[in-house]
Amino acid sequence: MGDLLYQRPCQWVLKFDLKRIAICVLGAIIIVFALYQIFRDRYHDAVKFEVVLSETLEPIMYYEGDRTYYLYGLERVIVTYKHDTKELKDFLKDGVAIEDLVRHMESNASYDGGSVLYRDENTAVLVCHRSIPSGGYNEDVYIGNSNMSYEKGFCEGE
Repeated sequence: MGDLLYQRPCQWVLKFDLKRIAICVLGAIIIVFALYQIFRDRYHDAVKFEVVLSETLEPIMYYEGDRTYYLYGLERVIVTYKHDTKELKDFLKDGVAIEDLVRHMESNASYDGGSVLYRDENTAVLVCHRSIPSGGYNEDVYIGNSNMSYEKGFCEGE
């Protein structure tokens, strides 16, 4: 009979511990799911570039801030960023930095001491950062299809 009295409290403790473990595991699953939802929207495919090819290779140029943007062989660039889709120049006018838009892209090359070429499946973006003889830096941006590469003359203007 002494054995029965001793087993009952242990069973109660064991059931109590199983409840605690189940609650902790369930809580951890909920936290992981919530974090996944938050970061999935921010970082997973948050930016998508779509390019509309031009019939000529003549670059289209526009200015925003103190940068010059060249669409190289493109008619326009459509960007989806934070669940909003519009032309690249509209995002830039709204104050979105090109660095924020290309952050998800693969950057496998650095040229002339600071310019970086970013790529994804549709687009190549060259963000210039090259010192110029008159002082300062050339920070032009060249955007083309995924076949665009760094060429002589890019990032050299003042």
